[in-house]
Formats: sequence, structure tokens, C-alpha cells
Amino acid sequence: SSAAIITKLLKENDQLFHLTALKNLTDVILEEIKKEIKEKKYKAVFFLDLGASKLKKIFELKEYGKIFVLDHHQINESLNLYKSDDFFFIYSSELSSSVLCYLFAKQFNISTAKIAMVGLVGDNLNKELSRYNSLVIEEAIKEGVQKKRTVSFFPATEPLPHVLRKNLSENKENDILKKASIKVRSEKGLKSIVDLNGEELSRLITTLLLNKADEENLIEDIYLVSFCNKLFDIREVVAMINACGKLNAFGLGVAFLLESPVLDEVENIYIEYKRKLLEALKAIEKVEKKKGNSYLIINAKSKISDVLISNVISIVMNSFSDPNVLLFCGWAYENDKQIKISARIKGNTEIN
Repeated sequence: SSAAIITKLLKENDQLFHLTALKNLTDVILEEIKKEIKEKKYKAVFFLDLGASKLKKIFELKEYGKIFVLDHHQINESLNLYKSDDFFFIYSSELSSSVLCYLFAKQFNISTAKIAMVGLVGDNLNKELSRYNSLVIEEAIKEGVQKKRTVSFFPATEPLPHVLRKNLSENKENDILKKASIKVRSEKGLKSIVDLNGEELSRLITTLLLNKADEENLIEDIYLVSFCNKLFDIREVVAMINACGKLNAFGLGVAFLLESPVLDEVENIYIEYKRKLLEALKAIEKVEKKKGNSYLIINAKSKISDVLISNVISIVMNSFSDPNVLLFCGWAYENDKQIKISARIKGNTEIN
């Protein structure tokens, strides 16, 4: 979403540009960037959602053009070392990179709140109502994003029986719908959560609570957004963009956020991503694992793709039954020389 925001800014100011996606920023890649800047005489280079860990090397590039770094990752050095009229470091550890890019574009009167909402929700910051997060939500609603207080099941725009089947631990969807007295079919087809009227929603919530649903997380604010003339639960847009990034279709994800007619291609990428993720989850049963009193380590080696290991660890963490296990760590081979490591801590727990 950060790339889509800056792309929109540059396009609407009639600037020619070249967009590149990086898995990580290494010294070797920075040397290649330096060479390219010198050869092609770029006026400016933007580093989005990365760069905070390589400020010293990036700062050197100011000799060849203006440098912009918009990042929210942790920094471990003094910013006083990096002062120049040709170097701009826009940073906050409390905001997503998409919000930083939104605020930057806003200075040029470019409206990107709807796109920034995708990044905000993707980083789970839509529930942390800081000044700038609230500003993004407020302006996104003005741009057509809909906010609804409803059942949190994902995705809220899919047919209700399908959503209940995905989100309930057992196949109880028909029983739940019967007890809630909800007629699923309407003139437009199968109803979704967002199609329910107030009475139907109230009955569904009551029935779910009586069936021991998680009361604390059952109701929340969800956001509905239109891209390419189709209404989505914004959480599904996050998943689709994530899929494009994971399957090397980064450009399609950016084009989709900019309303280019690529919906079919992006949905096909999303279907393929879910298929690969399902295969990865099945592979969990066969890989080496080590469980301690408070941790689980998964050594996937080459049996799970390095681009999927972080998603797999998150899913394992959220579905793991032992409440004492709080730290989840996994790794997969990235290539012959590198290993991708992903770690998650459940809840807000501190682990010593």
C-alpha cells in the first residue's frame, strides 16, 4: 500500500518513475542502486517500509540525488548523524509505513486515505486510535469506506453459511442459522454478515454467545471498501495484496490498489496463494518440531517456502491449544546460503 500511495503521488504530478520490490535491503543491493542512480541520473529515490536499518549506507546516496526514506522499523542510532538538504528520513515507530506515505502525499494535496486504510488494517493499527490513525479512518470514510460494528468473522462479505463454516470450530453453521431464525437466501442471493438487518444481527450474536463464542472478540468495527467496482471486507483486500507480494506479483497488487482493471488476475493469485498455504499447513505435520514449556520451534527446512513461513507461524500460533505456549518460532531455507526466520509472541506477554 505504501508503494501504491507514492505511485499515485508521482503519477498525479506527471513524474516518470521506476518501481522495484525488495524482500530485504542488503549492502549488495544498495551498491546496485547507487550504480543505477549514477547511470540513469534519477532526481530522487524513495525507500518505503524499509531502510531504517541501513541509514548509513543510504545516506551516502545523497551525493547522486535526493533520498527519501519512509519507514517505521526500529532504529538503533542517532538521527543527528544524518542531516542534509538532500536526505529526508520520515519515521515513526507508532505508525504504519502506509500512514507515513499518506501524510507525505497529503502535503501535495493527493488523497490516498482509502489505500492507507489497507496498510493500517494490515498492520492491525486500526484499533489503536492515535491522532494520525484516526485521521486516516476519518478521511477514508469520506472517500467511501464504510465502517460497520458487527460480527468479526472473516470475510464479512462472503455468503453467511461459508463464513460461519470457516470461523466455527465445528460444522455448526446450519444449526446456528436455524436457532437465530435467519433466512439465508434473499432476492440477491445468499446473505453475508453485512447484509443482515439489525434484528437478524442481534439474533445471530445472541446465538453465537449461547454457543460459547469468544465474547471479547466477537464484535468489532470492520471496514468495507470498493476496489475495481467490487465491495470487499478490507481484511480480504489485505490478504489479496499480501498474496501478490508473496507470489512475486507485487505490481499487480499496486495496480489493484490504484483501481486498474486487474481484479481477475489478483483474485487468481489469491486463490493460488491459499492453495500453497494449505499445502504448507499440511506439511507442518511432517517437519521437525521442538516443544518446550512455553515455546514451539518449527524447523521447516525446504518443506515450506520461505515466503510462507511467517504466515504459517501466525496460523499455528492462533490455533495452538496449549495456553502455556507463548513463543512460536520457525525457519525455512531461503536459498543455499540463507534461512528465513519468523517468530511470534502470543498476546502482549513478555518472555524472559
